[in-house]
Amino acid sequence: MRTQLWFQILLIIGFYLILLGVNSTSASSHCQTEQQSVLIRLKKELHFDSLLSSKLVSWEPNAADCCTQVIGLDLSNETISGVIDDSSSLFRLESLETLNLAGNNFNSIPIPSGFGNLISLISCK
Repeated sequence: MRTQLWFQILLIIGFYLILLGVNSTSASSHCQTEQQSVLIRLKKELHFDSLLSSKLVSWEPNAADCCTQVIGLDLSNETISGVIDDSSSLFRLESLETLNLAGNNFNSIPIPSGFGNLISLISCK
C-alpha cells in the first residue's frame, strides 16, 4: 500500500515538473520585439541590390522565427554599399558577438565609433 502511495506521489511530481518545463520553454521562446524591430530598421537603412541579395532580401518583419537576443549577424557578400554611420541600428544590437560584413562595398569609409557600443563583439570581418 505504501509503495503504491509513493508511486502516485512521484507520478504527480513528475507530471508537475513536465508542465513547468513546457511553460518555461514557451515563455522563453517569445520574440523580443526590440531585437526584431532593430533588425527591420537595419534592413531599411542598408543599401543593397535585392536581386543579388540572398540574406537581407529574405528578412521579413512579421516572420515567426525571431530571437530573444541577436548574437551573430552574417551579412557577407550582400551587395551592401554606402555608409554605415554612428546612427545605424546595427549599433543597437548590443549582444552581438560575431559580425561579418565581408565582401560589401563601404567606399573606404572610416570605421564608425558606434562599434564601441558592441561590447560583446568577439569576431568582426
